[in-house]
Amino acid sequence: MTIKPYYAMDYDLSSASGFVSKETGEYIKLVPNDKFVYAYIRARIKFFVQEKKGEYYDTQEAIAEALNMDVKSARTCLNKFIAHGIITAEKKKFRNFSNWRYSEVKDLVLWKGSIKEPVMLEQITVNSSAKPSYTPPHPAEDWYDERDPF
Repeated sequence: MTIKPYYAMDYDLSSASGFVSKETGEYIKLVPNDKFVYAYIRARIKFFVQEKKGEYYDTQEAIAEALNMDVKSARTCLNKFIAHGIITAEKKKFRNFSNWRYSEVKDLVLWKGSIKEPVMLEQITVNSSAKPSYTPPHPAEDWYDERDPF
């Protein structure tokens, strides 16, 4: 059996409704494609930039193909993260081609629920070097019994 590389998506990320923009502080909705792109780019930056001490560059077409989505969807996801300060990217020329150099993926502050209702923010950080951490908004009730979830 051949062991193939993979990327992991945190449970918190997969169940989140959105994230808080680092640039504007507004609530940004996440669609499934956004979550796949974020997890993929995070894993690639971890490998190429942090572990190999190099650069990570891919065309948007290559990212879309790796995630089995159309290029327009991948571009929309990447632009959302770049515009809101989550992914640091710069377009550079290499030989006769221009491609994006991705250098950093910042932690996300995720939220769950509807923007139309009061949103309970949960500080959930997702980064490439550590396991996700979660700080509950309040302690568990005294009546809570771990043995019986109902």
